[in-house]
Amino acid sequence: MANAEATRRVSGRLVQRLPPWAAGTLAFLLVGLGFSALVALLFWRTQAAMIGEIHAGLQRTARIAVQSIDVGGHGDFTSPTQHLSPEYQQAIAPLRAVLAADPEVAFAWTVVEREGVLHFVLDGSTPRPGDTTVAPDWVQIMEVFENPPADLFTAIREGRSVVSQPYTDEWGSFISAFEPLKDAEGRTVAALGIDLRLTQYEARLAPVQRAALLALGVGWLVAFGVGLAVWVSRRTDRTARELARQLRTVNALLAVSRALSTGVRLDELLPVIVAQTTEVMGAERSGLLLDVPADDLAQRALRDGQLQRTRHRLVLPIRRGDGQTLGALEVVNKLGEDDFDRDDEVLLEALGSLVLMAFDRARLTEVYVEKQKLDEALKLAASIQMSMVPQAFPKPGTTPIEVHAQLLPAKEVGGDFYDFFWLDAHRMALVMADVSGKAMPAALFMAKAKTLVKAAALLIDGPDEILRRANEVLSADNDAGMFVTVFLGILDTRDGRLRYSNAGHNPPLRMHAGKVSTLDGADGVALGVMEGLDYRSAELRLSPGDLVFLFTDGVNEAMDVHGQPWGQAAMEAAFAATEGTMHARNETMVAAIRKHAAGAEQSDDIALLMVRWR
Repeated sequence: MANAEATRRVSGRLVQRLPPWAAGTLAFLLVGLGFSALVALLFWRTQAAMIGEIHAGLQRTARIAVQSIDVGGHGDFTSPTQHLSPEYQQAIAPLRAVLAADPEVAFAWTVVEREGVLHFVLDGSTPRPGDTTVAPDWVQIMEVFENPPADLFTAIREGRSVVSQPYTDEWGSFISAFEPLKDAEGRTVAALGIDLRLTQYEARLAPVQRAALLALGVGWLVAFGVGLAVWVSRRTDRTARELARQLRTVNALLAVSRALSTGVRLDELLPVIVAQTTEVMGAERSGLLLDVPADDLAQRALRDGQLQRTRHRLVLPIRRGDGQTLGALEVVNKLGEDDFDRDDEVLLEALGSLVLMAFDRARLTEVYVEKQKLDEALKLAASIQMSMVPQAFPKPGTTPIEVHAQLLPAKEVGGDFYDFFWLDAHRMALVMADVSGKAMPAALFMAKAKTLVKAAALLIDGPDEILRRANEVLSADNDAGMFVTVFLGILDTRDGRLRYSNAGHNPPLRMHAGKVSTLDGADGVALGVMEGLDYRSAELRLSPGDLVFLFTDGVNEAMDVHGQPWGQAAMEAAFAATEGTMHARNETMVAAIRKHAAGAEQSDDIALLMVRWR
């Protein structure tokens, strides 16, 4: 304590010996540089976090789009004349859905590499048949991509996700997420690109830059006020009193800064600022006028947007850059015999800037709270989604069939669902489906699709006709371009006869006598793509003890930490190795998926349903 007191006294004497201009300059630089260092640190951390979130958002969009693309049929498009074909229009539907869901996404497309040259295949901007207005930037099938970014070759040749550096091509300047498209064996056959224009990217970062510049301006304004006050105090030979005042000013500013860094509510911040204003200004009292004041001085300050001063009163209007008036900061009756002067005006303007920062911070906090409410709404939507799928399963031995299912959603609300229900005393309907896209739109479309399929099944005979009727309703007024893949089977428990129809979904697996096969022969287009489609059905007769496994692509396409999918072969092998009840077998499949993921974040919903006849 003694050493600290001695050091303080020596420092005080050194400051007193400095000429007035040197003391003012030193105070100006110390306060200004301190503010600048703090603002630079906060700016760097905030911008880095925003850039990371932008990149993560682009990658999530790209991965969601990849999951909806038919990689197996991707290589069938080799001619520019195919762009109006129903197959090509169906293939680009996921890319159109991405463009419709996020207006800031400029382009969504895929490319293949042929002898070191990249060629476009799918383009979400491709016109529909009969369009009278055509986007000028869409590309032809197999059109050469001139001057592609190097990161795109990395995505194709190394088979991994890449977010590019800013680059410019003939369509503009972009930041893009590149996602490899892999076949069933895990080989990269193409790459998907999701483009965000550089102007949009910079616009997202602009608020942080403006806030940093505003904070720098406030900091250097405060530093100027402190430096000027030091210079004036030394020049007028009121060293002791003015240095004490400057010390109070710095302490008050530090107190306000601490309040701004820890508090977010206006009812907590404003009393601190007002109290420190009274102390720093050496006034009898001060206050913040939020209502329209009745006296002429305050009204004039608000009308002219300028500080108003009398001998015993200062009124400073608090205005945002857009001219919006928030109130006025008032200081009344300076203690002692002195009147308010120009130095007091400068200091009050600096404090007014802190009041404006408090209002802006409260507004940003309100935006954050609204985001939290939205997150809670998404959690509620996920809970509702889980409540829509059946959770009560027939007790083994009570019916001729044993069935069990699970739905493991990813972090966001998704569109996977399963269903099973009795059509009569002997026939049970089995449903497995996957809606394109994620989040709330997919959940709403899922609820609609599930209700339509079940309602049609209870009224119409035949899985092909059920899907046809559901498709007609889903395709009508489907401006969002969403679709759902559905497998529908009807199992007769009396003789094991299974009639089924498939609308673009993963073919289920059948286990007979220890051997695994797929239920093919009834493939069709996903529901919601277009009206007027017919669907086929197929039929097989199960033997006692046969198992049927229905699943969504979140099972066979589950990713590990390196972005490698589990794959069809590994899934079939795991299915063949299951044993016990349907519940136990499903748990075995989920455990195998987790083992492959090895801690990787779940990228897609996982739905599985297993049934055994007798």
